[in-house]
Amino acid sequence: MESNRQEISLQTNSDEIDLFEVFEKIWNGKVLIAGIILISAVVAFVGLKLTPVYYQIETTIDKVSIEDLRPLYPTVLDGKEYKVLDGKSAFMEYQISIPDENKIYDDALLKINSLSLLKSFWEKKIGKSLDLRRNAVITDDVIAFKNFQKSFLLAAPNLKTPTVTARKISFEFQDPEEGVALLGQYLDFVNQQLWLEYFAKVEASYNSNLKVLDISYNTKKMVESRKLNDDLIVWRENLKIAESLGIKETPFKELENIQSSLMNSRLYLLGTKPLAKQIEIFVARQSGSLSPYSLELRKMETWREQMTSDLQRIKDLNDKTHLFSVVNQPESSLDPVKPQKALIFIAVVFLSGVFGVFFVLIRSAIRNHKTIPH
Repeated sequence: MESNRQEISLQTNSDEIDLFEVFEKIWNGKVLIAGIILISAVVAFVGLKLTPVYYQIETTIDKVSIEDLRPLYPTVLDGKEYKVLDGKSAFMEYQISIPDENKIYDDALLKINSLSLLKSFWEKKIGKSLDLRRNAVITDDVIAFKNFQKSFLLAAPNLKTPTVTARKISFEFQDPEEGVALLGQYLDFVNQQLWLEYFAKVEASYNSNLKVLDISYNTKKMVESRKLNDDLIVWRENLKIAESLGIKETPFKELENIQSSLMNSRLYLLGTKPLAKQIEIFVARQSGSLSPYSLELRKMETWREQMTSDLQRIKDLNDKTHLFSVVNQPESSLDPVKPQKALIFIAVVFLSGVFGVFFVLIRSAIRNHKTIPH
């Protein structure tokens, strides 16, 4: 028992002596360690000084309200409200879907950070195309675009508050003022591209409806024209009968007790003068427009004028109507977000100190090994 205690005591003394020797070796190499730390600190300071810093440029976007999209609505005719057709809202008179702010916003979120849109914007900014193929020559423009594209971030939706549709957009840029201007330009560019795509769909919808309306109009016009021709034939035949019977004037007294249905089948009883006058009216109708005599034709003409007017009105809006809203104007962070120079400098100093200690200990161990006789 006593011998075990002595062994433990000797082992403890041996450890203390070894630890003391380690600190002694470190102390003896303090100049070398300090030199390593100093050189590393100088190199790190100069390197960090030359390293460009990046600021966070950000803004927040959201969907527009229904009122903001009101200029894009088709004009309601005859005061009728819109109805739902196949899950889509459309006006009773013609099937032009009203704009859906949720669908428009979803489309904006889908495309706003897409590579194709970012590339198109950058090419417009620099005034030339970018070759992003793997075997293509990497130019400064390509490097600048890739840095912009990699840092461009659209924040994920907040699953805890699904009703909140606002989303943050951010990217990193060296010059804060230029970055703020760049983000503003990109938002305008995105809205312009979304508008061009949206208007192309709207224009196709209007043109399709106008084409269908023209077909219906021409068909109805043909029916009315044939009906007029048929009526003209009937009245001319009755005129011949009236002439053969010598009936010049309408015998009102004789017609008082005649039923109207019977009168319609015996128009010649009106007399040659009324018949001839009515035939002149029919002939005049043939050379002019039939819409004044047809409610359906007049209504179709109103629809055509309304759709043409709506399409021109929407076209005149150009890209002045925003398809998403900017909640707050782009702004830059006050301090750089990358790189964290202070942390990097402290880490370099600390690691160089650790390296210096290990270097001193390893060097001392090598020297001791060489002095030990074999």
